[in-house]
Amino acid sequence: MRRLSVLVDALPRESATARAMHGELADWSTEAVLLADVWSALTGERHPALPKKSTRRPDADQARAALMAQRARLQEDPQ
Repeated sequence: MRRLSVLVDALPRESATARAMHGELADWSTEAVLLADVWSALTGERHPALPKKSTRRPDADQARAALMAQRARLQEDPQ
């Protein structure tokens, strides 16, 4: 499971998985996000082009809950 997590984290920003996980923020480079943060710090306002916080899809929350339940089952001691 850890290996899968590492592989998913290493996917490029342009991948469908990255877009599904990060939404519009996947289109922003690290430098662009940092510059928007600097702009926000200097002006006291949220950068107008910075994407809104993405809302997670309900099916993603259900999948996460199912994975956490499976992890708990696997970690239980069978004795």
